[in-house]
Amino acid sequence: MAKISERIKKLREDQGMNKNRFSNFLELPNAYITQYEKNKSEPANKFYQLVKEKIPNLNLDWLITGTGEMYTIYPESRKERKKTVPVPVLGYAECGKPSSQWYKDEHHFIEVEGVKQYKNTFAMKAAGDSMSPYINKSDTLICADVPFESIKDRTAVVIAFKAPAEMYEANAKLMVRDKEHLILYSVNTKYEPVRVPLSSVIKVYKLIKIIRDVN
Repeated sequence: MAKISERIKKLREDQGMNKNRFSNFLELPNAYITQYEKNKSEPANKFYQLVKEKIPNLNLDWLITGTGEMYTIYPESRKERKKTVPVPVLGYAECGKPSSQWYKDEHHFIEVEGVKQYKNTFAMKAAGDSMSPYINKSDTLICADVPFESIKDRTAVVIAFKAPAEMYEANAKLMVRDKEHLILYSVNTKYEPVRVPLSSVIKVYKLIKIIRDVN
């Protein structure tokens, strides 16, 4: 998988800009872009926020993790050539505290492209701001049921927690394993990491795509 430095360069070139133009476009020092593209330093949260503000159809999931496609919205002619999969929308995933409850009863479907290789895909609407700007309120989170052992640390996941009355509580976070616990991190630094026992978890789903309404 390509490094984030390579994805930043690819994004810049796809936007038709040299480093100087790209840094002016983002209102960042040129040296920052050079360091990022040479893999000499990790981009700060401000960089992701500025990129998303300036390029609203950018898929931050692609930029940060390399998952999915570069953009969330393409010209209609391109979208028509892509195969889509109907995905059920099951509820809301809280990107903060406390978790939101989701219900597996009546739900509608949306057409999603680029996920045909996954099984048991579903969608949830994001709530809260702890994962901003990676995940924003009202983003549609496309999740998949993949083997837990194949989910790498610091991957974005949606976790279903045990709850009463046949309901689930869902939380979208970055996950790190710690023996019999999970450590859940937020992108928004005002939220502290949370350590939860695996015994309180029903299922961990991998976040494979983020769809953002830019209207």
